[in-house]
Amino acid sequence: MSATRETLSGVQAPVNRFSIGFTLPLDSQPGRTIQARTFVQHDNVTGTAEQASLSGSFGAENRAGWGLYTAHTREGTNSSASINYQAPLAQLGANISSGGGYKSLGISASGGMVAHGGGLTLAPYLGETIGLVKVENGQDVRILGAQAATVDSRGYTVIPHLLPYQLNNVELDFSQASLDTQVDNTNLQAAPRARAVAAFNFTVPAGRVILIKTVLEDGSPAPFGATVINEKGEQVGAVGQAGKAEARITENAGQLTVKWGEGAGQQCSMPYTSQPPGDAKADKAAPAYQPMPTSRCIARTMMAPQRAGEKSVS
Repeated sequence: MSATRETLSGVQAPVNRFSIGFTLPLDSQPGRTIQARTFVQHDNVTGTAEQASLSGSFGAENRAGWGLYTAHTREGTNSSASINYQAPLAQLGANISSGGGYKSLGISASGGMVAHGGGLTLAPYLGETIGLVKVENGQDVRILGAQAATVDSRGYTVIPHLLPYQLNNVELDFSQASLDTQVDNTNLQAAPRARAVAAFNFTVPAGRVILIKTVLEDGSPAPFGATVINEKGEQVGAVGQAGKAEARITENAGQLTVKWGEGAGQQCSMPYTSQPPGDAKADKAAPAYQPMPTSRCIARTMMAPQRAGEKSVS
């Protein structure tokens, strides 16, 4: 609400203007918002003008929006309706409007493109300073806080806006990605210059993940939480429920040790074999997890000395 009094050039009498407006949220919940607005203004020169609008958003992350608008003055009434959608690779919109003696209909599509060593990556829009993210085999991984950034089938996405000369934090969101997707680090930072393209390369661990159903000599499953160690003494996995062990291997065959304590009889050894990777295209389409047959874990009587800094799970 406001009230003003002003003197305009060419107008003898002062202009007294009064206005009042209201905003009313009608609905607000995940995936949907609706808001109504109205505004009325009156002055002693142009008379009374009224405006009213209804707008909202819907869909995943409220990416789609719509709006209805009407305005009335002494010259006539104008009305319009619009709808827009922020797709992963473009911004799409349509609108229709009418008024005194005219009607119009419009559609729009806009977006951006970034050329880099890995090819071309599209984005719904581009700001002055942007980021290029690479997550190998990370299709459908999202960037937290960047609504439009979703990794494509080639492992790239664009962050449309970064703050120059400030530390920008880029964190991955795996909620929509395959459970097979793994990276060494889910968080990277950079402080780019203005108008720069900052690169964020998330590296993938070496090797591939296999699943082994581990059975001890007495037929019982290996203990939940036991660590899995390779022949180099490196921890490469753990045992889950029902003796299902997950391990990251770099060789097609070898020996793994399952360890759940320091005492005698609290570790065992089991062999593993895995089909060697085929051609690059087949590897890319195949899941990272390769289920394997049940493997019997043979108790070890000789305990290897614990390495400095090594942790065990009991």
